[in-house]
Amino acid sequence: MEEQSNESKEGEILDENHLKTLAYFELDTVKNFKINQDDAIIKQFILSNENVSQAFVLHGNQSILVFFKSAQLNTPAEANSIKESIKSEFGIHLNQTSINCHFFLTCSIDDAKLGLLSKDKYTSIKLIESKTGLKLKKIKKNILFVGYLFQFGILEKMFADYENHVIEPIDKFTEWKDKYENSVHKYELCVNKHQIYVFKADCSELNTDLIVNFTNPNLHPGYTGDGISRRIREKAGKQMQECLKKILQSKHSNLEDSDLCDTKSSGKLRCKHVIHSVCPQWSQHVKNKIPNGQEIDLERFENLIRATFMNIFRLTQEEKFSNCESIALGVSASANGGSFDLPLELFVHYMFACLLDTQLVNGKKICLVSLEDTSVIKLSHLFKEYSEMCAETLWAMPESPLGRLVAELRPIEQLSINCAQKEKLTNCTNSPSSSSSTSISPIRIVKSSNRRIVREHNYYPIQNGEIYVRKINEPCAGYERYRSVLITFEIFDGIQNEHHPKPGCPYKGLVKRAYLPDVKEHMELLAFYKRALKNGILFKLEWSKKFSTFVVQLNSDVLLKTSLNSGGKFGYPDMNYIDDLLVKARTSKF
Repeated sequence: MEEQSNESKEGEILDENHLKTLAYFELDTVKNFKINQDDAIIKQFILSNENVSQAFVLHGNQSILVFFKSAQLNTPAEANSIKESIKSEFGIHLNQTSINCHFFLTCSIDDAKLGLLSKDKYTSIKLIESKTGLKLKKIKKNILFVGYLFQFGILEKMFADYENHVIEPIDKFTEWKDKYENSVHKYELCVNKHQIYVFKADCSELNTDLIVNFTNPNLHPGYTGDGISRRIREKAGKQMQECLKKILQSKHSNLEDSDLCDTKSSGKLRCKHVIHSVCPQWSQHVKNKIPNGQEIDLERFENLIRATFMNIFRLTQEEKFSNCESIALGVSASANGGSFDLPLELFVHYMFACLLDTQLVNGKKICLVSLEDTSVIKLSHLFKEYSEMCAETLWAMPESPLGRLVAELRPIEQLSINCAQKEKLTNCTNSPSSSSSTSISPIRIVKSSNRRIVREHNYYPIQNGEIYVRKINEPCAGYERYRSVLITFEIFDGIQNEHHPKPGCPYKGLVKRAYLPDVKEHMELLAFYKRALKNGILFKLEWSKKFSTFVVQLNSDVLLKTSLNSGGKFGYPDMNYIDDLLVKARTSKF
């Protein structure tokens, strides 16, 4: 590092003018330990100020460097305005620090030092620029960085952190498959001849043919959430932003939920095309309405989610995408908010359903990625669960989890009131002449003698469910000459009534499967199962430590064969099972 010659007055004026455009903010470490928000989000928020030309969150995440478009715009009032807006938007407390030093140059950094940051030299240089604010200057074959003394101090600390493995180097894999293979948490499955890959990655860095960017109706990524949409926009550069502006101008309005458009890749993006899709927001349609008691149109919300995925898949089948084999969708936990805040349970359910109903020609390899380990693990678990359930029911989709998710958001008091109103309405219908009995809240009925007897026996029967029957080719062990009958018991999520331990509180449903040999004489057992379910014999309500709520469980007095050939208590072969069950069915009093 060597000081630039100050013999030229012109050079001194250049340095002085450049210095006057700079505003340097350091974190108030008493109130904030470090800046936890995504760099891209903060940077683009500052750049939304028309007087700012550049912004950097410097290495260490404890300082921000801002360059105004001219020295005249760098006033104390403008700098304070930026500081207060950052505090208001992100809760980050900053103090402005004055800079009083000369302009400096540094000679070319050797490849060994650049290799500490990344194996790719170009990536290392870009990282230095973004995390120190230094300017890159090329003189013949030498690479020079221009900046102030404090910036080179940050650069030296940056090299030290990478050398001491405080921060691991950036290794960009050339192929998205390499990202998948090197991901700690990953899951792969096949759905209707579509290959799905779940792994940890930054969607904006993948080289898939297509990237789906979940954005807002005005095609602006916003400043909340985990920054997926914002990173895509930042790496695409001005070319994509201009293209999106023209799309909005041609429509004369913002996009609606489930609408989408596409643009060609640009800037630093490694994909070929970007699909910008407006996914209906969970907070807008459901979450924010519940505290205010507003009406929620669940059917419309479901249709919008379904339409969002169907529109994406239909667009990928157009002729211009005929050479596209892979698609990447970036997702995050709903708690992060932003352009995409759909609960992962809903995302997986409707994605799975659309893939079952669609036969894609283009884009059969679908990458679902997130930068959050928890989201990747949850996505993997949900897809595995759906794959196993659908495989056993010949790919019949289970019930949507939307009702359960909404019930979990409702306050217990509101659920109790709703349950009480429903019970009161029923009482009024059954006994129109009643007066004082209908004025008493049904919630108080939980203290009746019937409920106490049920509690003593620790048995809370569940009756609201359905039975689905399907024949399959695989035989039950011991009945190889016959096909099998797959019986699916589906108990829906619901609200506890006065005969349950917590009236007005929600409980989690259940899907249970059992097998019977496809023998004509055994078919009377199906009618027995239906009567047993209707009379509350098959399933009961119990407290689950795993889910921290009440869930439906199979009654321990009832034995179902849930395996075709595993043997033992719950599987075939068992020559006495059918005979014993027929005796119970024929002697039952219900």
